[in-house]
Amino acid sequence: MYGMNEILLFPYLKPKFNTKKLSLLINNHRDLQSKMLKISSHLILTQKQKEQLCSLPVSKFTDRKWESQNDATSFLKVHNLILENKPERKWKVRYSNKAKGICLLQCCCGSDASLRPKNGNSKARKSRQIYKFVGCLAFARIKKYKNNCIHIFGYLTHSEDCQRQLPLRPLNETINWQYGFSTYYHSFYKKILDEEFPNISQQERVAKANELWNSLSDELRTSFIQYDEVKRLLEDNHPNITQ
Repeated sequence: MYGMNEILLFPYLKPKFNTKKLSLLINNHRDLQSKMLKISSHLILTQKQKEQLCSLPVSKFTDRKWESQNDATSFLKVHNLILENKPERKWKVRYSNKAKGICLLQCCCGSDASLRPKNGNSKARKSRQIYKFVGCLAFARIKKYKNNCIHIFGYLTHSEDCQRQLPLRPLNETINWQYGFSTYYHSFYKKILDEEFPNISQQERVAKANELWNSLSDELRTSFIQYDEVKRLLEDNHPNITQ
């Protein structure tokens, strides 16, 4: 190490400030600010999700522009960003401005329904969660210009947990509800009721089963519906398997 006298005698030996490190810090700060500005407040995100998105490097985000919307078609299809009228689609519209050509999409598996803004109407219809919330970070902001250009910014990588999720089927369809309840009762719960309540009538057993059925989560009831669908499919196509 050089002493004070050596530094005074040879000023060219004076330690220099690391300008490269400072430049990196400034650029990282600018990147963070840029991402925060582009991550819309219309997205339904937990604090943890916000922090995760801000911690991602800029290279992980998609920021692309095409001169023609036709040129972007293949890219949109790969990421399922062409919205079709299918209730099971994973992308949910969070904000739309037709005049400005803006559409903001968010993955259903990244939308915590409990964070939805309340409108003060206690009688408002309860929103239906199509997919289970697993904290997925995927979102996309699509901007279509009047000159036919299209720009997409977002984080389009769905988490592994998200990719494993199956849609929670709508439970307001009577036929599905009946099939699901029938499977739940006859294949699973009836035997338990017979053992625990041998002296009650069949009507009382069904009433007890119905009470418990209504207390189950949408996800669990949907699993019974899906189980029944697979069972009936096997019976129709491979009767020997289910005998």
